[in-house]
Amino acid sequence: MAEQRWRRELRGSRVWRVPVMTPEEAFRWNAVKRYVQPRADRRSIGRYGELMSGRFLRYEGATRRRFLHPLLADAASITDAELEALLSEGWRPRLTAAWLMR
Repeated sequence: MAEQRWRRELRGSRVWRVPVMTPEEAFRWNAVKRYVQPRADRRSIGRYGELMSGRFLRYEGATRRRFLHPLLADAASITDAELEALLSEGWRPRLTAAWLMR
């Protein structure tokens, strides 16, 4: 196992130890942030939560379009490398990747 490297980062008035990511880890993290993580709306459970619960099946009208249009756009634009990155992570990214595969 590789030894974890750290760097110091100033946030506000405190100094934090932040892990240094390899380019591969950064690529995977960016894919997860883009396709899986909850949106800025704090009431949202995120894409993976809506897919897992199936509650998007009950959406109607504009709510359904707000959920499905970004999902379809991401499914059309995701690359094979990003799908591999999502499939190599935990259950949330794998669930989302399964829905984004065409």
